[in-house]
Amino acid sequence: MAGEPPLRADFEGHSIVAWPTRAGVLVEVAGNAAELIELPSGFFLDSLRGAAGGYLLAGSRQTDQGVHRLFVVEGGDSRSRTLPALPATTSAIRCQPVLMTEGGQLVGIAWLEGAAQDTLAVRAARWNGQGWRDVETVAGFEGGSQLALSGAVLADGSWLLVWSRFDGEDDEIVASSSYGEGWSAVQRVSANNAVPDIAPALSAAGTGALLAWSRYDGSDYRLVTARYTAGQWLGETMIGQAGSLFPSFSGEGQNRKLLYRTALPRSWTVVELDSRGKVLRHAKVAAPGPSRPVAGETAQGALRLRWPGRAKAARVVAWVDGEVQ
Repeated sequence: MAGEPPLRADFEGHSIVAWPTRAGVLVEVAGNAAELIELPSGFFLDSLRGAAGGYLLAGSRQTDQGVHRLFVVEGGDSRSRTLPALPATTSAIRCQPVLMTEGGQLVGIAWLEGAAQDTLAVRAARWNGQGWRDVETVAGFEGGSQLALSGAVLADGSWLLVWSRFDGEDDEIVASSSYGEGWSAVQRVSANNAVPDIAPALSAAGTGALLAWSRYDGSDYRLVTARYTAGQWLGETMIGQAGSLFPSFSGEGQNRKLLYRTALPRSWTVVELDSRGKVLRHAKVAAPGPSRPVAGETAQGALRLRWPGRAKAARVVAWVDGEVQ
């Protein structure tokens, strides 16, 4: 999934990486030595954002009473603190948080909430600098599961959320936006179809956003992209080979990269995209194991994939101009 560790964020030209360990979470900022954030056992990492002077990290954990609750950690200058808890809920599950930031400042959070994993609603709350405002309902539970939440704050300050929703026949990618007061009606990103669309990843780009997800074509899942501009989804394009799944974005501007996994042969593919979602170049690396890598570049401009904690697994490969073949 897009939120599968290790998590990667980019801010003001440097990267931030976070990954779980038995003792807590290791966070690496701008290639410096990783720092440990101690967390109780049973936690899940879901969202990482760069911030002025450091980073913001969100996830969920299961309490001793068996309920799932969210946490947000603010870190920087070798220090970290846990932000105040969200307003209380009677729901058993709060999970898959997505941090919403603007210019390196926390402005809010979105998440999934409900009594069980197949009855989740989409919620959000704004951050006022000291605490959380009232919880907002983006999309209530309407008889179909809602999963894989992703989101971003766009250049105009609006919030955009996307997720996968079961419509009674199959999963569809849907979206809702907010300019600060209420949320738009939930709409499909693309025309209704009879095949599953799953695992969306969203990234603000230019004045809009880029979206990637996987669609079943009758025999395999293939990666699809689209761009969001002026309230519309345009340019839907299938860019992935057979078995392409679980996309995530990294980088900014003209250095924006999209990483995804290919099932057979088991490998990782990285494509570099322009702000309209056009593939400029790509590279493929055989997967040394099931864990997700972090994409970067060498001083000579080659693609470098590394697996935190596994220095010997790192791979360097040359870029190939054009689309994936």
